[in-house]
Amino acid sequence: MWKDKGVLSHRFRLYPSKPAERKLNHMALCRWLYNRLLSELNFVHEKGIRLKQGDTQACSGWAKAER
Repeated sequence: MWKDKGVLSHRFRLYPSKPAERKLNHMALCRWLYNRLLSELNFVHEKGIRLKQGDTQACSGWAKAER
């Protein structure tokens, strides 16, 4: 039947409604912010610095302004 010939994939074009598009944009922003803060935390961890919860919460303000 199916032989191992690689990955089979399909591509679909979606046309979301305006509310769905806003939610997708919001999710993209959340994903960007999470990845940015994670990279900052990894950088600080490599330097051996310990952060408190308030320090990471303060980072979210400038990261949002950066975007």
